[in-house]
Amino acid sequence: MLLGLLREKEGVACSVLASQGVTYQRARAAIIEELRRGEGMTPPAPGA
Repeated sequence: MLLGLLREKEGVACSVLASQGVTYQRARAAIIEELRRGEGMTPPAPGA
């Protein structure tokens, strides 16, 4: 959901996140890193 909100680039949620320095790219990278730490989890392919 977070990535969907950021991808929209409009709306209150996106504005609030952007004001805190959250970008789609940074959020996606952080999510992938957390998935890599998970046991048996495979991160999504680039561009997914």
